[in-house]
Amino acid sequence: MVLIELLKKELEIISRAKSTVSIRMGFLFEGESKFLKDKFKNLLKKGIEINILAAEYCYIDDKKIDVLAEFEDCGVNILKADIPFVKLIIRDGIEMIHIFF
Repeated sequence: MVLIELLKKELEIISRAKSTVSIRMGFLFEGESKFLKDKFKNLLKKGIEINILAAEYCYIDDKKIDVLAEFEDCGVNILKADIPFVKLIIRDGIEMIHIFF
């Protein structure tokens, strides 16, 4: 239940973007990439810039997920970085959410 609420909050913050979304992504929740990619495609159509620094991979239910590959086809700017299991989302430089495990 908590994971669903966190994902809803992430999408809510991203939805309010007017110019930029910056994400430092060290992990993904199960199914999260699909929701994010759908949201990103809509934002990119509006001219909103999306920048992601992401860990190369993460694990979901003991399955290794290639984080960079998950987002390479949706038009966002994504770079590999050595990021621990934390996530930081900043919208327009004025609102953020920081999640860590």
